[in-house]
Amino acid sequence: MSELISRIYVKAILNDKEIDTIKKELEILSKAYENKKLLDILSTNISQQEKTKLILSFIKKPNKKTTNLIKLLSSNNRLNVLPSISNELKKQINEKNSISSGEIYSDEALPKKDIEDIEDILSKKFNIKLNLEQANTKFDGLKVTIDSMNIEVGLSKKVFKNRLKAYVLQSI
Repeated sequence: MSELISRIYVKAILNDKEIDTIKKELEILSKAYENKKLLDILSTNISQQEKTKLILSFIKKPNKKTTNLIKLLSSNNRLNVLPSISNELKKQINEKNSISSGEIYSDEALPKKDIEDIEDILSKKFNIKLNLEQANTKFDGLKVTIDSMNIEVGLSKKVFKNRLKAYVLQSI
């Protein structure tokens, strides 16, 4: 349901001249929603005006259109769809620019250079423009997913060790 609602808001945002600024600000707000304390505060019985002020406080100088969007969401009691709007907007912009997006799962943070190298290699392999982001998760190895193309490439340390052991045993 929230995806359907977010598509309606995104459709209105897509034609805006300040779309890049709005996108950046919505990404900041979306990350704020990952904080459990914020979600607890938003679920309390404080007024919609206070919730709006709280949400907007995460941006130093919010764009007027972003401010109006937050106020509109607040007046319709839909502040909870803000992360969904951010994701949908990012997805729509990527589709418009023919860019595929994906995620890298790893047990440790990869340097930006390594992520760019993986992007370049996979972009050439699949003949696409690719934008990868590292997901905050524990994965024993390295895995890359590209949702728009239903592609998942990965190597688990455990699987690698098992295959290496089997290969050594077969060689003996």
